[in-house]
Amino acid sequence: MRQFSSTIGLLVLGGLLAAPGALSAAGTELTKLHILMVFDTNAKELANSLYLDEQRLVELWEDTIPGDRYQLTVLRGKDANKASILRYYRGLQVARGEGLVYYYGGHGATDKRTGEHFFELSTRTPLYRREVVQAMEAKKADLVVVLSDCCSTPKLPRGKEGIKKRSLPAQSLHPTVRSLLFTARGTVDVTAATDNASWGDNQDGGLFTRSLSAGMQKPPSELDADRDGTVSWEEFFPRLQKDTKKLFDEWRKKMIARGEDIDGRNQVPHAFRRRLAVIGIENATARPLEYQVRWPGEEWTEVSLKPGERQVHRLVLSGREQGLPKLEAKFRGVKNPKQLPAGDWTGLGEPGEPEKTYRIRPRQK
Repeated sequence: MRQFSSTIGLLVLGGLLAAPGALSAAGTELTKLHILMVFDTNAKELANSLYLDEQRLVELWEDTIPGDRYQLTVLRGKDANKASILRYYRGLQVARGEGLVYYYGGHGATDKRTGEHFFELSTRTPLYRREVVQAMEAKKADLVVVLSDCCSTPKLPRGKEGIKKRSLPAQSLHPTVRSLLFTARGTVDVTAATDNASWGDNQDGGLFTRSLSAGMQKPPSELDADRDGTVSWEEFFPRLQKDTKKLFDEWRKKMIARGEDIDGRNQVPHAFRRRLAVIGIENATARPLEYQVRWPGEEWTEVSLKPGERQVHRLVLSGREQGLPKLEAKFRGVKNPKQLPAGDWTGLGEPGEPEKTYRIRPRQK
């Protein structure tokens, strides 16, 4: 829940972004992003700050992404509810090579009973972030990014003038945004704070939103730690943590000097990392390789690989498994199915080089 201070309208927002797995940058850009931003402006004590956050993010997209490369939908006020959010994803048409971005601003908390983070909407029907991730991943998009500026403190669940358009929208992709939102793959889930409140005010909006917007507009040279020419979420997230913490420290000093009572001592974004079972299968023959695979409890999937191609098969683990599952594979021309042990991976986004890769070679005569 956000806290409110009367002098200039201080706001506390909770857990924002959670990122699963280390996002690896692919060579091919996504053709389009579908961006959904949800601002719970019915929370009157937050409304002014949320309008500022909306303005800041609209400007971020306009300044860094050409208009024909993204579709923006904003839900606020009475439309910022669980049913509308999930209905949006059920009805969304997503083509191959497109990505999804979800951004939430409002109250949030961590369920004391289950430890799950949820968006504490004013409509009184909580929306768990796992429900959002599941709805997005069901669309089979190449990239899923979940960002939220809200609290993550433990508890039991229970308008201003319009956005002005920029006069000079982006003509090309900003290189950092290109890396994070157009060439990255997988699922990113990050929150604004770690088991506590996130902060903001009615003059400049949320601290996390400010840090995120500023970070995405930095040149890649400031963020590309491994100097490979691209910015991964694994590189970007630690910088986002550092910048948010630094901004909070500076902001807190200023607010206390003005006579505000800021009981928070820290704000550090948290990434929700996920664990995957991962297997790579590579065609090391001179002919097309055709096979079927399935994880335990799933249906068979047909795969065809050209010579030299590799397919990565992954399964999101719930944490309740005893050991890693095996991938069952049936190769054309091979009599019996194979049980392939998987590699273990934990991180943000999509795994890079699989720990276990099976190279299918021609039979020895």
